[in-house]
Amino acid sequence: MRDRASSRRGPQFDELKDAVYQEIVHATSTYALLTRVMFPIYNERRLRRAYPLIVPTLKHVFTGAVLMGLCRLFEPTGHASLANFLKRVRAHHTADKAAETGRSFLQTIPQRIKEIETHWRSLVLHRNGYLAHLDLSKTPKIEQAKLTYRDIRLALELAQRIFGGYRGAFDGVDASMMFEPIELLSEPDQFLRTHFELEAPDGPTR
Repeated sequence: MRDRASSRRGPQFDELKDAVYQEIVHATSTYALLTRVMFPIYNERRLRRAYPLIVPTLKHVFTGAVLMGLCRLFEPTGHASLANFLKRVRAHHTADKAAETGRSFLQTIPQRIKEIETHWRSLVLHRNGYLAHLDLSKTPKIEQAKLTYRDIRLALELAQRIFGGYRGAFDGVDASMMFEPIELLSEPDQFLRTHFELEAPDGPTR
């Protein structure tokens, strides 16, 4: 039963933890499909020529889906955001007699918040310019930000390290396979071989 204090603070910590986890899993899966399925299709010239509308549009849609997932994770005030999660971690575990690993994780929170803010400064420009406002006046700032697919991957890896680090520190969980559905090990390659005679690149999140 939810007590009055937790109701005043908002959703219970476990609910927030699960929401952040699901958001990271979704972003990880979408990024894997973008890089392991859409990139090989897009890079195949014969397919771009045969489907000049479908192939580029699907690449844009997958890219936008990953970007919006990261924006939800990195937005400073969002419910299922990394910053909100870390603030709640600190409040939730301050009174605990945490093990050394837990105390060490708590000490990293200020630095992690700074890293989140750094990524957010670039992500928010692209969200506002392309996905929210469709405001062409923001194009110069967007071009200056120069967000690349590598930047997207680094932001996703930071989200995985933060949540995986928390689970490892406080729950003793191995985070190495926490965010990638088992289907990612076989489905992209099978899909490309069966329908396009292509091969998926190695590594679901690269």
